[in-house]
Amino acid sequence: MIDLLLNRSYLPEGMNQSYQEHAQALLSLNDMKKYIREHTPLELHIDRCDSRHNLHGTLSGFHAVIPREEVICDAVSGADKEIAVLSLVGKPVCCEILNLSLDENGKTIVHLSRKRVQTAALEYLLENLQENDIIPAVITSMSPIGVFADIGCGIIALLPIRQISVSRIEHPKERFSPHQQIYVLVQKIDRDQKRFLLSHKELLGTWRENANRFQEGETVTGVVRGVKSYGVFIELTPNLTGLTEPDETLCNGERVSVLIKSILPEKHKIKLHVVGKLPPSSNDTPLQYQICSGNLENWHYLDV
Repeated sequence: MIDLLLNRSYLPEGMNQSYQEHAQALLSLNDMKKYIREHTPLELHIDRCDSRHNLHGTLSGFHAVIPREEVICDAVSGADKEIAVLSLVGKPVCCEILNLSLDENGKTIVHLSRKRVQTAALEYLLENLQENDIIPAVITSMSPIGVFADIGCGIIALLPIRQISVSRIEHPKERFSPHQQIYVLVQKIDRDQKRFLLSHKELLGTWRENANRFQEGETVTGVVRGVKSYGVFIELTPNLTGLTEPDETLCNGERVSVLIKSILPEKHKIKLHVVGKLPPSSNDTPLQYQICSGNLENWHYLDV
């Protein structure tokens, strides 16, 4: 899990500890009026979405509502799609209190805006982020082209599949799971279009950093990532593959045990021998990041 004690405003939804504390406090009506004046950001759990696509939750025992028009900032990709609203049910969202009203029974209703917090978050990110900055993110959805990740209060950025790791994968689900907290590198910022492009492979280390984790003569587990006529590529880590002898019985995605025959740093090659096939595993190995903060420039995978 990503460290929550991060010194940055507008973290991805679900990671804003101070926003959660504000929302979980026992608030009086005077407290909420103070929050309105000060535009205090909160993080609220969404319980349901009604037929008009208004979102509902509970704030300090009061019924809380985010009107459809206050759910998503217009600059966020997919803001006009109702699925983007429906998908928020059961999840935490960043918001601030707009106003208070009474229902027909005289009970207080708290009206909230996620849009306002997103607008402020987007302005903050555009002003403060620089290309090659390393930031936390939360995966919101995956597709064959890559991962869409929340980089701050629901501001979504694309992480293309080719930038996930050096070892090639056929679909992001082979590397990630929905709602997973990860680190990403801000590869490009289009300030005119208000878009961010992400990368990830740089944070998983160079060839040498990954190869140093292994020794000749040991047997380890790996994943088949390419079956060629001249041999089979076996992924030892997301940023490191080795080559074994041709084997037409192997298929992409299979787990195998392999003997490390030789490690050749001068050629950036690892020679392997398949010992046997392994059953599928549901125990995903946590990603091992070599760097998790700062600004990373001039990264070279083949560091000689």
